[in-house]
Amino acid sequence: MDESNTPLFMMDPKFLTQRLLKSVEDEDTEETWRSLQKLKKAGVDLYSATGTGTGTEEKNVIARALSLLSASGDALCLLRAHKLLSRLNRDDKLGCLDGSALAALSMAYAKAAMFELSAHAFRLMLQQKHHYPPLEFWKSILELWIQNTRGAIYAVKVFFEICRHCITVSTHKHRDALVKPDMEACIIALRACAKLGDAQKAEEVITKMVRFSLSPNNACFCLLMKAYEKGGQIEHLNKVLVRMKKAQKVPDRATLNSLLKSCINLGEIDIAADVVLSWSAKSSHHSDGDSGERRSEDEIHHSGGDSVERRSENEIHNSIREWKGDLEPPCADTYTLLLKGFLQKNRFTDAAKFLSKLYRTENYEYVPCWLAIEGVLKLGLRDETNYVLEALAVESTPADSVSYAKLVEAYCKLPQPLKAEAVLHDARRVGHMLSVGLYGCVIDAYSLLGDYDSAQRIFREMKRVGVSPLEPILDKLFSFFEKHNKPYMMFKLLNTAACDPAPVKMEQHHWNRTIQTFCKGKLMFDAKAAVKMMKQLGFDANAHTYVFLLGGYILVGSKTNEILLLWAEIKENLAPKDGSTPLQLTEELLNGFLTIFVKYGYFKNALDVIAKMEERKFWADKEKYRNMYWQLHKDLYTSKHRSQRRVDMSQERRKQVDAFKSWVGLST
Repeated sequence: MDESNTPLFMMDPKFLTQRLLKSVEDEDTEETWRSLQKLKKAGVDLYSATGTGTGTEEKNVIARALSLLSASGDALCLLRAHKLLSRLNRDDKLGCLDGSALAALSMAYAKAAMFELSAHAFRLMLQQKHHYPPLEFWKSILELWIQNTRGAIYAVKVFFEICRHCITVSTHKHRDALVKPDMEACIIALRACAKLGDAQKAEEVITKMVRFSLSPNNACFCLLMKAYEKGGQIEHLNKVLVRMKKAQKVPDRATLNSLLKSCINLGEIDIAADVVLSWSAKSSHHSDGDSGERRSEDEIHHSGGDSVERRSENEIHNSIREWKGDLEPPCADTYTLLLKGFLQKNRFTDAAKFLSKLYRTENYEYVPCWLAIEGVLKLGLRDETNYVLEALAVESTPADSVSYAKLVEAYCKLPQPLKAEAVLHDARRVGHMLSVGLYGCVIDAYSLLGDYDSAQRIFREMKRVGVSPLEPILDKLFSFFEKHNKPYMMFKLLNTAACDPAPVKMEQHHWNRTIQTFCKGKLMFDAKAAVKMMKQLGFDANAHTYVFLLGGYILVGSKTNEILLLWAEIKENLAPKDGSTPLQLTEELLNGFLTIFVKYGYFKNALDVIAKMEERKFWADKEKYRNMYWQLHKDLYTSKHRSQRRVDMSQERRKQVDAFKSWVGLST
């Protein structure tokens, strides 16, 4: 609307004030801002009494308008809130606001990563001595600031401002209003210093802690180390240890691991290694011994052999020794951390030498190689880890069997079975016999890659070196070959096992599974060859064997004479002449033969099967066979124009047909 044509009542201060109040109540930020601008153009003094004569309503409206703008979270609204706040500050009217309005605005700026504006609003709270921010609030604000490097700068500055206010506020009334920093607040400030790499400010934070009767804990000293590390000041790391000693604080694992990280990140992995050796040695005897043989010139990789680093190394080493038996032993993370540092710099020999020295410490029971190796394997450094194991062998310090096992498993998961196999050989060469399960992992890896010959080669090797038991591996291979329809590999595996039956015991089911796989592949000639070999090795064909053979013949559409010969063989095996165990017929086998015989009209054989089923009280689906007869043989012997040959058909066969019809319930 053109303001020249605006009705006079709409320019009335009271009307504009009411409109502002209405827009705030409706949470309409745009209208709120427009109303504030119109009131300003109209020359309305929002800080004077209008309407009620007390000024209360106007003050509340301004505070609510500021809160509305800050609560929106919109960048434009937050900038407008800053303009309004600046106007209040310029006009010395911050008394219109309560602490909650400033707090909400500071928090909104912090969440929007507007750290400068957030700090500005926070400082205004400090200036209003009756609006000092509560402890939990300003800790939350600092926590938000330190998520960003730029915000961390303000976090450090504001922290010291708060400390200064706590120290300088003199009146009893205002001193009680500002809560001094607690341990958590100081740690937040130290985190900010560490993020910035400002060790000087971190030292000042710890000094302030003492001023406020707070005793720095190990977490504080860790952050102080981090600040020195970020600033590239390795020579000052020992100062932290000295301060801990004066404070009567014994470093825990987290503290010493933090020290190691700082050394490694600063490129001083040799110092880190000496720290671990000093830490691992529980007695002064071992500590002195280690310091005497610590490193040769070949092992030192400081640039130019810097004396500052060498001096720092000795100082840190001596500081660690002073705690002697007060330190808890290193953990897996410790050795992982150090080994990772060596491997990432391709210093495999140095890593092996370090592990060799660990064997000579009194704490070796806490430092098996696999703890470190397992950690670096998770980082994907598998080849590098293998180099370390090889170097250990050169150092005449063989790794433990678990270390080799972890590496084998890692290579198999890639899969890189050739490397896994090499690790197996290395382990056996240094005297470790790894478990049968690890060999199984290598076999699985080869099988997944389709290298079945190598998988069988590993199996033969297991037999040769005496790894046992072999039966689980045999079953594993069988299952894989069966799943992927590899009957020839199964047959070859059985022949391998047959060459030396002592290490591994073959079972009937191995042969049957092989025969079944041949039959599924319509390889009946090979299936019969497998049956022949099975019998030669002393295994009799059982009902499952014949079920698979029958299924194979059906699958290939074999001539009935082969099936008839198979049935004859079964009947012969029911009463073996050599005293071997008689064949045990099953319902599945007999129903299979009955189906075939009915289908092709071999009723004599069908009746033979029926007799054996009834003898054993096996169930037969007569409805099924009745339907088969009706579909396939309903015209049998029913033609009215039969030839003389058919008239003279064998009465015996007709009796067989009639008997079958009677069995299935068909009238003859």
